[in-house]
Amino acid sequence: TNRIAAAAGVSIGSLYHYYNNKDEILLALLDQHTGLTRAALRRALENHAAAAIPVMLREVTLAVLRTEQDRPICAILRDQIPRVGGFARILEVHTDIIDVITFYLSARKHELRVSDVKMAAFIVVKTIDALINAFRVERAGMDPRAMEEMVDLVLLYLTGKSTHTPT
Repeated sequence: TNRIAAAAGVSIGSLYHYYNNKDEILLALLDQHTGLTRAALRRALENHAAAAIPVMLREVTLAVLRTEQDRPICAILRDQIPRVGGFARILEVHTDIIDVITFYLSARKHELRVSDVKMAAFIVVKTIDALINAFRVERAGMDPRAMEEMVDLVLLYLTGKSTHTPT
């Protein structure tokens, strides 16, 4: 609770004035965070709806990274989500984003090597999420080179083409 109050910039007493226990606080913060993440991803996709697939993948990844970087509470949420049963809320966000990515990819089906666009969207979202989390936990964040490698990995899966030029 001390870390939550410090990250939120309020006193512990203020937190318990509005919430009955730590789990309620965490779930409220998770709801706020998932709302911000969902909005950032939708904005990125709407702003790049006509963009090439590599551009869209970069922008979606950057939207997630910016949401995480701008909110110090994210580290606490990552640690506590399993304890408070927050996975259902995360899955709702993933489902929403998978639907949006499916719509985006459906409009570019002629560019894809994959035939099942819904499955491809699922794989893309889960791959990006897993790699962002792995970099966060194991490498203290994702640098631009790592992000480009991730985009290339997903692009190769989707299109069979790479953004890298042979050396």
